[in-house]
Amino acid sequence: MALVVMDELSLIVEGLGYKVKKLLLVNKQLRDKILRLEEEKAALLEKTRDLSEKVRGLEDGMARLQAAKALKGDPSGHARQRINELLREIDKCQALLNS
Repeated sequence: MALVVMDELSLIVEGLGYKVKKLLLVNKQLRDKILRLEEEKAALLEKTRDLSEKVRGLEDGMARLQAAKALKGDPSGHARQRINELLREIDKCQALLNS
């Protein structure tokens, strides 16, 4: 009877040892995956920053092109309207600087 109990305990201990090893392996795999995902996240954030800067540059260029087009001799008065908008924007910036 005692031998049977010892055999059962031995099997239980072996089973627990196997499960612990398996959990440790899964834990390592998950930690590795977390590291890879953090690296991927950092790369994507960098790419997002770069693309945002590019978009800002393109928007600035587009605004300059629109202003140049408006100043080129648009008979419908868009040039005067655009100049007035730019002057209002300059006035707002000066007001902010003075406050």
